[in-house]
Amino acid sequence: MPSKYPLTGYGLMAKRHWTEFRPQMVRELEEKGALMEALFEAQETTLDEMEALTRKLETEQKQTPQQRIGACHRARRHGVRRRRW
Repeated sequence: MPSKYPLTGYGLMAKRHWTEFRPQMVRELEEKGALMEALFEAQETTLDEMEALTRKLETEQKQTPQQRIGACHRARRHGVRRRRW
């Protein structure tokens, strides 16, 4: 579903990744005229999955991303190292 809007960062990342690691697939999609449609689909799927993960974390941690970032900044000011996820 091509859009009148340009690709976002997720779409551009997919394009770079596919070009480097899936060049044959990129060539086939280009030949079919379906590369942009596939990139927009990958972009939308990624956005949907990121939103779902954000909602899941908010529910599990009972914090919004902004609250979590604020907690990390406060902890850092007090010498607490940030956890690696």
